[in-house]
Amino acid sequence: MEYLITQFHSRRGMIPKVKNGLDITNVDLIKLLKAFRMLNEFQQETTNYWIRYPERYLDEILESTLNLFCIHEPGGQVGIPSQLTPIHFIALIDPKAQWFIKWMHGNYSRMKLLKKLEKYRPIRENYRSIVENAVRHCLEFSANRKVPFDLLNDISDNLSKTSISGNKRTLYAGAELEYAYFIHSVFLLGRIFCFVNGRKFFPIKLRDTDEPVSITKLLVSIILVVVDPFGSFLPPKSPSLLYEPANVVTEVLKSLCSSEQACEICLYKDEITNTLLSPVSQFLDTSEHLPPAEKTLLHVADIVSMIASSTKGRRHLMYGEKKDLFTRTKSSAAHIIAKFTKKALLGELPREAGPGPSHAVIGAYLYICRQLYNTCEGLLVLYPYDLHSVVAEAWREAHREVEAAHTPTPSDNDSSSDSSNITTQRGSSYDIIAWEDTLRDNLLNFASTAKGILLLQQTGAMNECMYYMHARYEKKLQVSKCEKFGYGYMVTQVAATAPGMVALQKTGYISSLIAELWTALECGSSDVPLLTPKIYPVDAVDRTSHKHLVRLLNILSAFAAVYEMLAAKPIIPKASYSFREIPDTIAGFLDRLVLVNTDEKIHSLFNYEQSHIFGLRVLSVMISCLDTHLLLQSQYKYQDMLLATQAENSVKDKEAEDIIIDMLSVERNHILVRSYLIGGPSERILPPRHLNQSVKDGVYPCPMFSSYPVPREFTPNLGGRTAMKQDNELVKFLTNKKPEKREALVG
Repeated sequence: MEYLITQFHSRRGMIPKVKNGLDITNVDLIKLLKAFRMLNEFQQETTNYWIRYPERYLDEILESTLNLFCIHEPGGQVGIPSQLTPIHFIALIDPKAQWFIKWMHGNYSRMKLLKKLEKYRPIRENYRSIVENAVRHCLEFSANRKVPFDLLNDISDNLSKTSISGNKRTLYAGAELEYAYFIHSVFLLGRIFCFVNGRKFFPIKLRDTDEPVSITKLLVSIILVVVDPFGSFLPPKSPSLLYEPANVVTEVLKSLCSSEQACEICLYKDEITNTLLSPVSQFLDTSEHLPPAEKTLLHVADIVSMIASSTKGRRHLMYGEKKDLFTRTKSSAAHIIAKFTKKALLGELPREAGPGPSHAVIGAYLYICRQLYNTCEGLLVLYPYDLHSVVAEAWREAHREVEAAHTPTPSDNDSSSDSSNITTQRGSSYDIIAWEDTLRDNLLNFASTAKGILLLQQTGAMNECMYYMHARYEKKLQVSKCEKFGYGYMVTQVAATAPGMVALQKTGYISSLIAELWTALECGSSDVPLLTPKIYPVDAVDRTSHKHLVRLLNILSAFAAVYEMLAAKPIIPKASYSFREIPDTIAGFLDRLVLVNTDEKIHSLFNYEQSHIFGLRVLSVMISCLDTHLLLQSQYKYQDMLLATQAENSVKDKEAEDIIIDMLSVERNHILVRSYLIGGPSERILPPRHLNQSVKDGVYPCPMFSSYPVPREFTPNLGGRTAMKQDNELVKFLTNKKPEKREALVG
């Protein structure tokens, strides 16, 4: 560090000017670049060790680093240096400011680093100038909007991983050096925005400026790099898109959106949102003649999608900065996006705006709408746009195109040009298939809410969407990182309605679910070699079966689903059951695992106790719904079966009949009490499902029974307590009356 500071202070003539660029064939500059590379490697590695040393170690590293980076010689124009500064060199080696991001990660170093940057010092040690110069450089770059160079062309890899002498490039233009400074500044400021003490720098007062720069003003200027309408930032032939300006700014803004608190303070402003959505508004405004680039629309969609991934972000998009839930304004970001998406799907965008957006752009903005209508509040806001009907119509049109498209096969006499045409047609057919899946997936996500299921049913595409969901379920596909739940949540919503349950049954989802459940209970994992015997489970439902229990109960918790699957479907016991016979319906599941009342059913199970207790746990949850309880009792007489099984599982004595206490009898006892007595915890006493070793009277204190009515121990004395309470209130009432009125009342 001392060597580098000496080079910039005493040997200033060796440092080239910015306009002359950087010639890395110079021996002195090669030595200087190697020193900076060694410094940067140490900066990124020392974070793993400095907590093991005294605080003086950290203080010396911070002060020496800041002393070097605050060296800044102003040139002719305000804020633009005439000579290269240390930030230029470190930006070439570490454009994304990884050293600063690592130093800001832990509170141990972040607290001291921000404290040193905040204080003003003498001119040569003004650490605050590092932040001021970064802000100034971002503003200057956004105002000039000129990038007549080769977007760094993987400078980072050439200068950090390979030897400088072997680098192919020998000269970096001044504009490239300034652009490297811009990238470094954007990532540095993006990290500062994420923390409370970092945001205290703003509004920041720059020299030779009238007004201080706020966070909103700075972010608006940075966003202009993304939404530039003239496309001057997009060179036609860029060898590397990694350091493209729009990509860089999009990456920083998306990382800022990962912190909901920081995003709420910095990005949830109407000015920022309007600037960000200005390319979308251009398509809706007929006065514009230059349409934005497709990459610009995709970058905007990525940023807005990250905003919509949080609850506060969705509310900002729907209601604006004031978050007035009772004002139905149609100028908010959600309405602009919904209007653009609807017109793009219908092909009704103004022709003056140029050619329509591609399927990738429409799909990106439709995904934002999907993030909104996944919630009840968002569906209410977007309901006037009838997106469910528009998406369904677009999907049907895409489906017709897929059916009409044919897969050509080149014959032996085809020429090379014909083969290329066939390849192009095949690629376009694949694009149509992907577009159809995108529309169907977004249409399926209307099933996330109860109102959305009704809208999905009205489109007539319920069955197709359920088939699509089942196909994705079989492939075990994961949801997007911007979503908080997957298709299991939608299955619960869909199964709560009769049409949804019918559609689920047609897809084969129920049979697949029961087959997986049966495999987990009876067969076990087939692809894991059995080296040791399987551990006998301690819990009634072990970990391998718990997930299947939750999936099954998500469907059977609603009476509409139970009625569609079990109404008027009797269970006829068979004379024999094969070990390879797996049930594929809910009725078959009840027959094999719940209503186990014959020796044939018992002998057909490898793990009788574990499988039967699983079925009883499912039954216990199902009968929590009174309608389901009445349906099961009227059709299958499950109470009579449980009572008979309890009677069989007993030791008959001359004096009494003692029921054997085991896992199954305890669970049956619990279900019988639960299904006979109706009420809350003060109206019935449910027996426990586990044994208690500390009880003196026995491991199971509650009585077992094999016939109704249930014993009195399960029924609290509600009548006595109520009568006593009424008597006490009557005595208190009569005490407060006069004697003559009291006698009249008693009479």
